[in-house]
Amino acid sequence: MTKKKQTPIPTVRGILAASLVLLLTIVSASSSVEESVELFPVLTCEADAKVGLHDVLEEVSQIESYETQVIPASRFKLFENLTFRDLLGDEDVDLYLSFQAEDSSDVHEYTCTRIKGLGNRKGYSCLNSPPSELLTIDPTSLRFARASVGAWTLYTASELGRSATLFVEKGSCNLANAE
Repeated sequence: MTKKKQTPIPTVRGILAASLVLLLTIVSASSSVEESVELFPVLTCEADAKVGLHDVLEEVSQIESYETQVIPASRFKLFENLTFRDLLGDEDVDLYLSFQAEDSSDVHEYTCTRIKGLGNRKGYSCLNSPPSELLTIDPTSLRFARASVGAWTLYTASELGRSATLFVEKGSCNLANAE
């Protein structure tokens, strides 16, 4: 008679050791990813200037024309959406940015990619979804530009902006904790 080989039964100690090695591998891999990501600071931003092209419908001829109008400057807060960063982690997105107007509790989201500007300065180009608004920001100078096609989609549009077809604004930001 031949003797059958028995499969060794893993011991509790062996299972714990293997689990510990696996856990340490996962933790060290995730911590190295988090350490390589720079966090975007919380910023408060204010537009220096904001202009719009308003579409006006002639009552008699029903012909649409456009008038320019200066709109009161907006104030808003920008901050990194860490939940989106951690859960979505899209390789085509460099930054998930949240936008909150000063006079609103609503928070809106942008996805941002890195861009190069004048003199190879690095910045971000950000779009909301679906794309109707563009925000560009220079993280060094903290200057921004923001534009919207169809002003009713601009996050800080007022009653005045409901009929506008285009808004453009530029301004600067400050570190939120520095104010």
